[in-house]
Amino acid sequence: MTRKRIKLAWILNAGSRRITFKKRRLGLAKKMEELTTLCGIQGCLLIFNPDGEDMFVWPSCEKAKELLTKFESMPKLEQGKKMMNHAKYMQERNEKLHQDIAKYEKRNKEMKASLVMYDMCQGQGKTLHETNEEDLELLRWFADQKFKEIRRRTQLLPPTP
Repeated sequence: MTRKRIKLAWILNAGSRRITFKKRRLGLAKKMEELTTLCGIQGCLLIFNPDGEDMFVWPSCEKAKELLTKFESMPKLEQGKKMMNHAKYMQERNEKLHQDIAKYEKRNKEMKASLVMYDMCQGQGKTLHETNEEDLELLRWFADQKFKEIRRRTQLLPPTP
């Protein structure tokens, strides 16, 4: 039996909200413990209680203070090196997706050009004189790409005496 998806919204009932907070806080601490164990990293967890009770600290106050002191003693540049906020994450993700789209568009274009060329060579497609302007432009682009690749590879070869 699968769990039903809960709606993420403010819990109106104070008792239910308090119970949910405690359960999820413990679940978060368990995940943090697993993360530090599995990945061999140092980490701490600070959770402020909305009811004004003591804050929750994992693994202990001493360890958390030690880790925060170690972090604060690092140069500012080093501190921010691996940090990522939501906007930066989304920007990097967006750039990666645009790169992937460009890569797949190029691959599709190459495959279409190869298919047009293959059909022409097999006599199944149109002859060169019957080919439409779009396919001719595609073949020209494909030939240019292959010539660039040949030039790049020949530059890597050692000069012949």
